[in-house]
Amino acid sequence: MGILNGGLFGAFEKRTGPLVGRVVRKRNVISVVQHKSLLPRVQLQLEQQMKFRLLSVFLAALKELIAVGFRSATKQSPLNAAFRFNFQSVILGVYPSYTIDFARVLCSRGKLDGPRAAMVIWAPDEAGLIFSWLPDVQNRFNQHTDWVCFAVYCVANGLTATSLYAVRRADLSYSMALPPDFAGQQLHCYVCFASASGHEVSNSVYLNV
Repeated sequence: MGILNGGLFGAFEKRTGPLVGRVVRKRNVISVVQHKSLLPRVQLQLEQQMKFRLLSVFLAALKELIAVGFRSATKQSPLNAAFRFNFQSVILGVYPSYTIDFARVLCSRGKLDGPRAAMVIWAPDEAGLIFSWLPDVQNRFNQHTDWVCFAVYCVANGLTATSLYAVRRADLSYSMALPPDFAGQQLHCYVCFASASGHEVSNSVYLNV
């Protein structure tokens, strides 16, 4: 039941017929009761919804690395910033058969130099991966003390193994243990550097194995 405040021409609260009254930021607002649209969704809406869902699920699996790589985003969360940056460039295919171009995804975006000639191979016992990269000359955007962060996405189960601030740039390699069900599966790997202070990052580099 609607409540009339201040006489016939005053504000009212709650629902009265097809109208709803409420107070928003100390102002009286009247709006029409919303009803679910009976119109069929157009093709473009369906395409956009499927793209949004596909990329949202994938990036959510990489949220720990994205929290580092897009931490400098302003007025939005790191995950939303990563979604906005990647949306137009990483989705391939024609509705309804969309896929993600894993090699084009950026989980981190910044000014630091990325890993030089990065590589990844299975460990001899296949219990994990061995990442490696070559040394480089130090400069403002390339310090031996930079941290290295890793994320490994398994297509088969949609899970991600993450190792943040694992080693320094100067270490030149890292052995990363993986869950047993990652063995023998298609893996997509992302590597980025973060400064010792944590304020700067590099663009992520994609590797697969």
